[in-house]
Amino acid sequence: MAMVVAPCAPAAPLVLALLAAPSRWAMAAACGTGAAALLGLLLALWRAHRATAAELAHQRAETARRLAELARRDKQWRSFTDQQAALLRQECEHLLTERLPAVFRGREVPPVKYRAQLPETVVRDFERVVAEIAERLAERSESQRLAMVALAGRVQTSAHRIQAAVTTLSERHGHDPDILEAAMWVDHAATQQARHAQSLQVLGGSGRASAGRSRWPWWTWCAPPPAGSSPTGGWRWRASRTWAPPPGSSSR
Repeated sequence: MAMVVAPCAPAAPLVLALLAAPSRWAMAAACGTGAAALLGLLLALWRAHRATAAELAHQRAETARRLAELARRDKQWRSFTDQQAALLRQECEHLLTERLPAVFRGREVPPVKYRAQLPETVVRDFERVVAEIAERLAERSESQRLAMVALAGRVQTSAHRIQAAVTTLSERHGHDPDILEAAMWVDHAATQQARHAQSLQVLGGSGRASAGRSRWPWWTWCAPPPAGSSPTGGWRWRASRTWAPPPGSSSR
């Protein structure tokens, strides 16, 4: 509005003075002055229109530029997210097919395959999953080992109790050969049981404990004699006082 009024301001007093004069020349001069003022007004309006049109074109161009930039960024972001999703799927596949099987088998775990392409937080999450699973497996293995060692210790203790009971039985009924022979068999089986329990304890990482020995190291097994002989096979006194298991049995 200021651009339109400013060109007409100097001519306004002159136009008013000429309109107040009664002569014909004054009227003509007033009309000429008014026409000049009108031309100035039209020129000012034209300039204002051009400035407004230029500003409008500039705003439209700026809007189009920003829309194009927004579309470009949206396309770039979609491409980035699609790439990250593909890398994440491949990394999950690598985790399930390579890294976790190595953890379960107790082997060296391969590193994250796309460490440089994935965000650091995602890489830390993958590492945390592997570390937690490895820790849980270690805890489970340790629990199983301790349970096996404890069970083997109980089995070994029960075998020693069996040997002690058989010793008491043989001392009370040592005059009965059948009871004495059965006691020898039970003592031998208890000794084997104690040694097997000891082996389990050693495999479980426990200290080596005494597996127990036969209560009668001076008895040995004798094979049956040839046909026609009176004695039969069984436990016999051994002068060397070293214990030998029956044939077909294991001393370990």
